[in-house]
Order: sequence, then structure tokens, then C-alpha cells
Amino acid sequence: MIVKDKLLFGPILALIGGTCAILASIVAFVSIGEVEAGLVSMGLTWEDVGLPPQLLYVRFIVTLLWGVLGITGGLFALFDWHFGHFISLITGILIIIGQAIPIGTITITSSHGISLSGTLGFLDMVFLLFGGFTGLVADRYRIKVKVKEDMNWKGKIKK
Repeated sequence: MIVKDKLLFGPILALIGGTCAILASIVAFVSIGEVEAGLVSMGLTWEDVGLPPQLLYVRFIVTLLWGVLGITGGLFALFDWHFGHFISLITGILIIIGQAIPIGTITITSSHGISLSGTLGFLDMVFLLFGGFTGLVADRYRIKVKVKEDMNWKGKIKK
């Protein structure tokens, strides 16, 4: 997308990545209820599985924070504040780091590792990284896109 000779590909990708991270936080929040329902149906408690429920809430809050940070970076970049690209790029890196930090393992029927931050099929971090990188490259090399002034297509379409 091009507006006033400015390529908006990077900020739009960052906004999509931030939205995906917020959706991932909603999925993390819903999973808390699903785990609780599984525990109740089997007559277990949180102590039986060895994972405090507060860690799952930490995961939800951290993922929500990354999503808000990604959307903030995308909005800053959209309004031509150049540090918005850095925020988007750093948020994508923070999501990758959060995925690499294990905070516990939950075992009900099978063992599942729980990481510090959730992700929506790795789409959020890819969009944030690619959007931030694209915006930085476009700003660094002053990539401008020229659009013809005469965009009148009437009479140019042959019937």
C-alpha cells in the first residue's frame, strides 16, 4: 500500500503481527479455563499436576504485552515515527525469546511444555520481524514510491 509516496508495507505487517499476538494472548487465556476444566473433570488440583496457575496468567499477560507493544510500534511507524520500526523488530525478537524460555510442564494426560509467551502459529513474530525489518530498510535507504498523478482509468479501458 502506498500513501503520499510512502511504502506502508512494513507498518501494516507490524499491525497484523501485533494483532496476531493479541489473539495468541486470548488463546492463552482460554487455555487456562480448558486446563482447569480438565483438572476438575479428572478430580485433580493444580498441585497434582505440579504447575501453579499463576504461571499461566503470567504467560497470558506477557503475550498480551507483546501484542500491545507490536501494535504500538506499527502505529508509530504508520505515522512516520521511525522508532516504530525498531519497536516492531524488538517485539518480534522478544516473542522468539519468550518462546525459548520454559516456565513449566503440565501433565494431565500427556506432558506439555509451557513457554513464557504464546504465539499464533509463529505468524505474529514473523509479521513483526518482517514488518520492522522492511520498514527499517525502507527508511534507511529512503525508498520512495512515485505514483503517476493521472490515475484516471476512464477511456483507457477498451470494451
